[in-house]
Amino acid sequence: MRFIFLLLLFLGVASLAAVATGYVFLPQATITITPATIERTMTQEVQISGEAQQPDFVSLLLPATTVEAKAFAEKTWQRSGGEPQEDFARGTVTLTNNRFEDQELLPQTHLRHEASGVFFLTDAAVTIPAQDTVSVTVTAKEKGAAGNVSAGRFVVDKLTSERQKFVWAQSTTTFSGGEVLDRPLTQAEHSQGREQVLAQAKEQVLQKLIEAAGNVPVRDELSTIDIEEEIVSAQVGSYPTSFSVSVRVRARAFVVDENDLLSLTLLKLQAEAAANETFVTYDPQSFATSFSAADFDQQTAIVATTLTGSFVRSIESTLLSSDQLAGLTAAEVVAKIEDYDSVAQVDVSLSPFWVATVPSRPSATEIVVKSTP
Repeated sequence: MRFIFLLLLFLGVASLAAVATGYVFLPQATITITPATIERTMTQEVQISGEAQQPDFVSLLLPATTVEAKAFAEKTWQRSGGEPQEDFARGTVTLTNNRFEDQELLPQTHLRHEASGVFFLTDAAVTIPAQDTVSVTVTAKEKGAAGNVSAGRFVVDKLTSERQKFVWAQSTTTFSGGEVLDRPLTQAEHSQGREQVLAQAKEQVLQKLIEAAGNVPVRDELSTIDIEEEIVSAQVGSYPTSFSVSVRVRARAFVVDENDLLSLTLLKLQAEAAANETFVTYDPQSFATSFSAADFDQQTAIVATTLTGSFVRSIESTLLSSDQLAGLTAAEVVAKIEDYDSVAQVDVSLSPFWVATVPSRPSATEIVVKSTP
């Protein structure tokens, strides 16, 4: 009896092993489908206003504030090369008349630079309106580097001391030309000087703009920088030993909640999904803004926002059935499925190694749709 029992036990174990081995070596197929991903860029217009109190996502209206800042930058370059020679320094002054009647000045009216005592002559006759200002060019009375005076106040020498209290001149830049080189100022020198000072002024004003906004980020696209004044002391082709550039700028910006702008744009982007698509994600680096219209005085603007996102196409239900794939080789499966616009890639795995086609048994074929990150 013991022998018979052991024999039956052995046969049972052997049968189970044979079944298990047979299952392991049955033909198997795994088909992995990667859906097609589409990138889409969307632009919409959002109104921002200083009068709005709360975001209105339905009307596409967001509250905003405006900030303003000004900056001034100046730099002087000493030129090298060539032989220096004496000449007449030149510059521009602003004449002020605080009297209640016009003030006439003849050509070559003497103006004395208060700080240095150097005399300059007006290049033309000028009338200064009452309670007003006017600019005029002046030339040093004598040749020499002494005429390269610094910015400052000038006395109208011919007027009485009492009238000089109400009528005077002022320069905002250093004069040049009292000493010249025999090498002319080039366009490259002139342009480089202007660009450097303008860049310095812009950097200063943008920092002041951020401070005016309470140290919150200010988008460059929602700000403007205007050059209020730019003075270059020498022209291209002249022969200065030095020249200076001064720039005065004003910057203004709209400050609006960045998250609100992005949220409105993202909602619009998500709504762009077609019936057979699903929104997946957006590219934060693609978010951009620009003015469509802006009125700083009225504190209103139309802002165009742009955002790029990814959409994945839905896989047709017919592709999730193995009935039409039975008996096809891996290459034939790939060709058949990748023919659909909704599919980006197909990977087919057949096992064991001798299996060349998709098995006919539905349970032996697994179709997997790869998830999109």
